[in-house]
Amino acid sequence: MNARRLDPEAAEWLLGGPVVDPGSGWPQPLVRLLAAVRAAPRPAELRGERAAVRGFRAAFAAGPPGTGPAQHHPGSTG
Repeated sequence: MNARRLDPEAAEWLLGGPVVDPGSGWPQPLVRLLAAVRAAPRPAELRGERAAVRGFRAAFAAGPPGTGPAQHHPGSTG
């Protein structure tokens, strides 16, 4: 690992390895981020999860933007 990039092994270790000790020399914002990522969600954070997943699946099934039928926009000549 260097100061600018994480190699895949370092990323996996950070996300799935042992908890990073705040005094380990890692940057504190990274230590806090990793702690937050590993924490269990709170009930309020899961509110609306089902609706969000349905919306994501519907958008994914529709395909990338701009691949559907052409739409006429006011002011356009097409």
